Amino acid sequence: MSLLSDGAEPLARVALAISAFRSDDAVIALLERAFAPGVPRFGAVIVVDSLGTGNIARVAQEQGWPLRYENAPRNLGSAGNLDLRLRTAAELECDWCFAVNHDGEVDAGQVSRLVEHGASRPRVGAVYPQLVYSHAAGRPDRPRRSFTTYGVIGDEPPEGTTAGDCIDVAWSSSNCALYRLDAIREGLDTWPQLWMGFEDLAIGWELKRGGWLQLLCTDVQVVDHYEFTAVRVLGREVQIASKPSWYAYYHWRNLLMVARGTHGEAMSLGRLAARAIVDVGLIVLFRDKKLERLRLLFQGLFDGLRGQSGKGPVP
Repeated sequence: MSLLSDGAEPLARVALAISAFRSDDAVIALLERAFAPGVPRFGAVIVVDSLGTGNIARVAQEQGWPLRYENAPRNLGSAGNLDLRLRTAAELECDWCFAVNHDGEVDAGQVSRLVEHGASRPRVGAVYPQLVYSHAAGRPDRPRRSFTTYGVIGDEPPEGTTAGDCIDVAWSSSNCALYRLDAIREGLDTWPQLWMGFEDLAIGWELKRGGWLQLLCTDVQVVDHYEFTAVRVLGREVQIASKPSWYAYYHWRNLLMVARGTHGEAMSLGRLAARAIVDVGLIVLFRDKKLERLRLLFQGLFDGLRGQSGKGPVP
């Protein structure tokens, strides 16, 4: 059975690429939506798994879903998974890749709207929906007009925007992002060596460097389940990322790699130092497992200084 659907379908030139890792049930639920009766078909559907059980491929075969299932024999991490999804999609006769995590959304109408925005201007490399964070009281993702790693949550939609507006951005989350596959075919680096974290920022820099436009579209809203915790700073409620302690190892290490790999354009050493001060303060004041997080932060930094990349000693 061909992976590419009939060219008359509105999404026939779009590959749906889903990330999986110990998330069989969630991924199968996304596939059920993608292959539901009466729903416009994607040109191709790809699942990239790590150390998978094979259950996703088995269900797809039972249901007769034309699925390309890639099961890596090692843990690819978020960066490696996105890299393989994009490169796999670029091998097909599609124009776009809709990249979605296992906890993302697959809505054919929303993707069609993103494609329309992508076709509205020349050389659009990525089209991002307006993310709304379920664990941050439904607050929206703030447009990332620069390569800052601060303040990704806003209190309301961007000032001065109306429904249908697209905002030029420097980068955004890859969850439910639409990527132009010609950028990948031209050799765009997707930074799999980061393994976990900041690959979205690095890819945004690569797209900008290659002359590709990136758009955040306010009329396509997607609920994102990124983990946040509310804390009070100087009497004001602030949302901080809530991740397992092992993420700390990749935090400074990957930012250092981005700083080096972009020659300070996407992350200068000065901004990295400022970020380090903030991170230590947040750990001391608000986070659990303080000593473990601090140890992993500095271990990752030292490993980064030695040039180590890819999967580290944790998890």
